[in-house]
Amino acid sequence: MKHHTKNERHVYLTEQELAELLAVVPERYQVEREAILLAMLTGMRRGELMALESRNVYNGRIVLKPNQTKNGKPRIIPLTEEALPLVEALPFDTTGDRVRGAFEKAREKIGHPDIRFHDLRHCYASLLASKGEALTSIRDLLDHSSLTVTSRYAHADPAR
Repeated sequence: MKHHTKNERHVYLTEQELAELLAVVPERYQVEREAILLAMLTGMRRGELMALESRNVYNGRIVLKPNQTKNGKPRIIPLTEEALPLVEALPFDTTGDRVRGAFEKAREKIGHPDIRFHDLRHCYASLLASKGEALTSIRDLLDHSSLTVTSRYAHADPAR
C-alpha cells in the first residue's frame, strides 16, 4: 500500500473549467464571485482573502502582514491587470462561509463536487508551471515552506 502525504491532492480544473465555475456563480453572489476569481488569479487562501483590506494593496501588489498568513510571515502577491480591479473595493463585503457556499454550489453545477476551494491554489500553481514559471517562483508566490510542497501541486501539464 502506498502512503501519501496527508495534504497531497491531484484535483485540478483546466482554464476552461475555471471559467465555467465562475460563470455559474449566481448574480446575487457577485462579491463572492469576485473573491473566487481573485483566489484563481493569485492562489490566495480563503482566509487570506477574507482578511484583505484596501491598506493591503500597495503598488500593484497585495502585501499580507504576518497575522494574515498561515505561517505568520509577511507575503507579497503581485496582481495582474485582471486582478487589480477586484481589490479596489476591499474589504470584501462577505464572509468566508458565503464564499464557500457560492463556490460549493458552482462546483456542483459544473459536475466537480470533488473540488475544494483550496484546490484553486493548486490549479494556480499548475497553470503557472504549465506556462513555464520556475518552481522557486511558484513556491514564493504560494508561500510554501519548501520546493517539495510546491512540486506536489505544480504539475506542468502541456494540455492545460
